[in-house]
Amino acid sequence: MSKFRPLNYSRSARTRTAYIALGASILLWFALGTVQTHWVILALFIIPPSLVAWDLMKNDTAHFHMDDTHLTYGIGREEDRVAFDQIEILRLNRRLDFSWRVTMRLKDGTRLRLPPPCVPPMDEFERALEERDIAVDRILFAFAG
Repeated sequence: MSKFRPLNYSRSARTRTAYIALGASILLWFALGTVQTHWVILALFIIPPSLVAWDLMKNDTAHFHMDDTHLTYGIGREEDRVAFDQIEILRLNRRLDFSWRVTMRLKDGTRLRLPPPCVPPMDEFERALEERDIAVDRILFAFAG
């Protein structure tokens, strides 16, 4: 019988933001294409939308799981697992774009960053960390790091 309620979170790469970014990039590319623009400048504007389109086609799923003893996260086939007894402190940074960055400082001195798509809703995440007595350093707004 588990001592804590597990926290599970998963998210698809096909988000509304990705579709909006792809559409805006394509519109900008066509707008620049109607003007006499050098092909190098047009090539610079096709690289980001092609990366977003690739993510949309692959549709990798970001996942996060927290049980009694471990924290597991990953995107697609890549996965990492960290035991709670290895974590010295978990740092939560609120960025200026209102997203969260989660960095784990381990007892051996290494730092692991949770990929942004894997970060669960912050209220549930903080509640689960508090239940498990994991040290948390919460920073309201950070410019970098």
